[in-house]
Amino acid sequence: MSKARTILAWSCTHFPLADPDAIDWLLDQIRDVRPDILVHLGDLYEADGASRWGSEYPWDLLHEYRTADAFLRRVRSVSPQSRKIFIPGNHDDNILAVQRID
Repeated sequence: MSKARTILAWSCTHFPLADPDAIDWLLDQIRDVRPDILVHLGDLYEADGASRWGSEYPWDLLHEYRTADAFLRRVRSVSPQSRKIFIPGNHDDNILAVQRID
């Protein structure tokens, strides 16, 4: 008989717009639950830096990458045993769209 797996999933962090208190709460849940699998269901990035139109925000795409990377490092530190899965959302997909960014 196979062991049941615990999955914890979330989405729409939109870094760097993520609420720090919500992120701390999420990390506490990950630490407490100790899931076998973690799934980010999309929109890790705001991806405003990949917009075809002028940005309304004072940061660039590199800043979005750095803030998301800091979050992902925290996820890995609180749950090194979990398998991590990332499903791109529409904001994440914008980064890869043809002719969006140099």
